[in-house]
Amino acid sequence: SQASMKAMISADSAMSQAQVQGSVVTKMEGRAGVLEAEIKIESARGGDAETKREEFAEVQQKAATAESAKMNTLADANKELEAAAKADQQTEKTDATDKKADKKNAVADEKEDKTVASTEENETVGADVEFEAVSADVTEAVEVFVPETVAYTHVDVRL
Repeated sequence: SQASMKAMISADSAMSQAQVQGSVVTKMEGRAGVLEAEIKIESARGGDAETKREEFAEVQQKAATAESAKMNTLADANKELEAAAKADQQTEKTDATDKKADKKNAVADEKEDKTVASTEENETVGADVEFEAVSADVTEAVEVFVPETVAYTHVDVRL
């Protein structure tokens, strides 16, 4: 359906965005590792590593924020996919119910048409001839559509 296509496109976009956010996290973690090593070296030399400690804390905070944003992006994409899948299932159920009702109406209309045709034949017979109308039950094979239940498999889109 159109909703599922939009959800798939949105999920693809979210995956691309999550990859970028993942790259940022990796870069920040790498920078944090370098700063940590520099802090150890500076401390071993007896120097002041306060500015590096502040930068280290800032880099760790940015990495955590980027990781959180990445998880939120993927969670939102997952929710959108699940909502689209539910909407598709609901649409399929409604379509199946509509088709079933249409078939019942078609069978009822066909029976009514046969009854009307039978009545018209009886009326065309001359007035001086008596005609006894015999009602016959029309038995006809009717194809019944049984909706197929589709099991939704959860897809985890997180990296």
